[in-house]
Amino acid sequence: MNLSRYDTILFDWDGCLAQTLDIWLSSYKKIFAEYDLHPSDREITSKVFSDWSGSMKLGIKDVHEFNEKLLKHVNLGLAGVELYDGAREIIKNLFSEGRRLTISTSSTKSNFMPVFKRHQLEKYFSFILTSEDVKNHKPHPEIIDTTIRELNSKKPKTIIVGDSKSDLGAAQNAGIDSVLFYPENHKLFYDLEELKKYNPTYITSSFNDLL
Repeated sequence: MNLSRYDTILFDWDGCLAQTLDIWLSSYKKIFAEYDLHPSDREITSKVFSDWSGSMKLGIKDVHEFNEKLLKHVNLGLAGVELYDGAREIIKNLFSEGRRLTISTSSTKSNFMPVFKRHQLEKYFSFILTSEDVKNHKPHPEIIDTTIRELNSKKPKTIIVGDSKSDLGAAQNAGIDSVLFYPENHKLFYDLEELKKYNPTYITSSFNDLL
C-alpha cells in the first residue's frame, strides 16, 4: 500500500483516527434503555452507527430528542479518548511529505473539536468538515466533493481513509479511492465481508502499514 500517489487525503474521525466506537456504543445502549428499548450491539452498529436518523429504525419517534441525549452522554466519555496506534505517526509523516490532510466526519463540532485540539492535531490539517457543515451526510458524496472543491484537488489524486460503510460509500459515490481501516476490535462493530462490497481500494488493520 502506498499513499504517495495521492495529494489530498481525507480522514474520518470516529473509529478511524480516534478510538471512540466503544463510547458511542455504550452511549447508544444507555439512551435506548431510557426509552425502554434494548437493541443488541449488532442492531445498533449495523442500523444506527453513522446515521443520525438511524434510531428511528429501532423504535425512536423523536430523533432530535434522542440525539441530544446521546451527544450529551458521548461528550462525557470523550475526555480521555486516545488515537489508534500509529495514527499520529502517519499524520505527521504525510504532512511532512507535503500531503494535504483533511477531516471528514459525521460528528458534530461539539463532539469532535475538544478531542481534536487536546491531541494538538490542528496544524497538520488543511480543511475540516463536520456534520454541521454539509446538508447531506456520508455516504452522500457532498463532504468529499466540498473538500475537493475547496482545496482545488483532483479526484484521481484524492483518497479517503475510513472505517465504515458510510465512508466507503461516500468514496464510491464521489468516484475516489478509499482505505478501509479495520483493526481487530472492529469485528464487533462491522462485518468485513459487507464492507468489502463497497470495493475499498486498500484494506489495513494498522496505520503502521501506511507508513
